[in-house]
Amino acid sequence: MLEPANTLPTKNGAPEKACCKNGTTDLAQVNAALKREIAERKLIEEALRQSEERFRQFITSISDHIYVTRITAAGERANLYISPNVEKLTGYPRQNFVDDWSYWASNVIHPDDRPIAAHQAATLARGENSETEYRVIRANGQEIWVRDSARVETYQPTSQNLMVYGVVSDITGRKLAEIENTALHTQTKRRARALEILNKAGQTITSTLDLNTVLEQVLHQVQMLFEAEGASILLYNPVRNKLVFEAVSAEDADLFLGKALYPTEGIAGWVLQNKKPAISANARQDYRFLQESLTNVAKHSQATQVQVTLGISDSTVNLSVKDNGEGFSQSVDQAFSNQLSGIGLLGMRERLELLGGWLDVDSRPGEGTCITAHLPLEAC
Repeated sequence: MLEPANTLPTKNGAPEKACCKNGTTDLAQVNAALKREIAERKLIEEALRQSEERFRQFITSISDHIYVTRITAAGERANLYISPNVEKLTGYPRQNFVDDWSYWASNVIHPDDRPIAAHQAATLARGENSETEYRVIRANGQEIWVRDSARVETYQPTSQNLMVYGVVSDITGRKLAEIENTALHTQTKRRARALEILNKAGQTITSTLDLNTVLEQVLHQVQMLFEAEGASILLYNPVRNKLVFEAVSAEDADLFLGKALYPTEGIAGWVLQNKKPAISANARQDYRFLQESLTNVAKHSQATQVQVTLGISDSTVNLSVKDNGEGFSQSVDQAFSNQLSGIGLLGMRERLELLGGWLDVDSRPGEGTCITAHLPLEAC
């Protein structure tokens, strides 16, 4: 009787021993392969650990802040990576930015520059790279300039998600130098223009003997120099000891031409006595103050006379409006806060304080009111 082909011989037969020997050899080979694989995996893990350590050292060795942000097809954003340098740059804990993508935009970016950052965010959401500059406010209140450079890539070939890889660099030193250079350039251009205008004025003086022509041309050049809406020239008459308006460029010029001031009167008199210029960059506010004061007098004071006085001290230009009206019995603080009375003193005071000036009020029932605006002079 024949045995089936797949039947092993008895345990005393040679074929069984060969089978056992082969099985032992295979098991040893598998064990050896596993050991090699484990050893290789350990080597890979160690290499990865060393690589991560080198990356961490690299990131912490530079001052720039690096971030990775995911933008979904629905427009949702999440920070996948925030470098530790964000703490050095902003002074805020890194975890604040990890937990909330909007923390940078809502708490760090300067309020005036948030539209710039919002435009960049919209550009990135369209899949376009972007680089922009804006200001941020550190946790200690310090304001610095940064450059935000971002590159966009598709998260996966079949995905609509976007990955944004960005670097934020502190450019405060360079930006401040640029601002200073721009201011210096502007100042240089203004000085060049001033010299050109003064040269033209000098040529006018030497080209004619007619005083009226000289005064008219000089007045025109000076008005251009200061970009003023109006200007006037007063000449000192030592015989009469008076200052006389000889040339006026204004709508109401006829009211001033030929009029005289004593050297103790007005700004021109102060300049003559002190032999130095009086410059107020915010003199236009005096005119607004005068308009509002006269309007208040007409509406509320029941006055029959109004006296307007323009004076100057060593540090301020002072404009007073005094009437003989009813006055008021309120305290000054009450008068400032009482907008219903129509006096409107609070608005005047706030505008003057923004310019470094102040407002004085003196009023008594039946004795009228005197309001004086003080504006600072520029140092000369």
